[in-house]
Amino acid sequence: MDIFLTRTLAGLVPADEAAKQAVRRWKMGETLKCSVRKPRDYKNHRRYFGLLNLTFANQDKYTSFEHFRKAVQIAAGHVDELITLDGEITFMPKSIAYDALDEMEFSKVFGETMTVCAKILGDLDLDELRVEVERYAA
Repeated sequence: MDIFLTRTLAGLVPADEAAKQAVRRWKMGETLKCSVRKPRDYKNHRRYFGLLNLTFANQDKYTSFEHFRKAVQIAAGHVDELITLDGEITFMPKSIAYDALDEMEFSKVFGETMTVCAKILGDLDLDELRVEVERYAA
């Protein structure tokens, strides 16, 4: 079961009605095993794709956005290693789907992607690129 919790001075508390209902079903003092993930911020997801679209529009090596996106993911290190039948090591981009990464994991990928895109754009300053992405993704 997935529920949303909010951190307060009193500890973690249910964030919505569904979470309150779930918590009421547990006995006082009962121990639960939890997997905690900070959900992705949709605005950061938009910024990520804004960054990719901005960089894609200002490069001339790729004609396919999907190929460009995957090449950037590989350069950013968001990959799985695959050993081919011939024993060659190759890289496959991992998913960046909204549910595939929590916000902390996504922030790391986003940071590495910013660095790659800054190089593609002529070693652009990361702070300047952040400002430009904010305008582009707005």
